[in-house]
Amino acid sequence: MRSNETIIVLQAIKCVSEEVKVLLSEVRKTQETLERIEQTGLSIEFESETSSEDSGSESDESVQSAPF
Repeated sequence: MRSNETIIVLQAIKCVSEEVKVLLSEVRKTQETLERIEQTGLSIEFESETSSEDSGSESDESVQSAPF
C-alpha cells in the first residue's frame, strides 16, 4: 500500500473512531435517562420487530408510546 493510501485509510479510521465516541456518549446518556426513569417507578417495555412476517400478525394496539 502506498503512503498516500495509508494516510487516507488512517483518516477514515479516525473519522469512524470519532463517530463511535459520539454514539457511545449518546448510549450512555440514554442509559442514564432510563435509570432515572426506573428510579421513579416507571417501567418501559420496548418491542422490536425481528422480521416483516411478525408485524402483520401483531396488533398495533399493544404498542404504547412513552409520554415524553
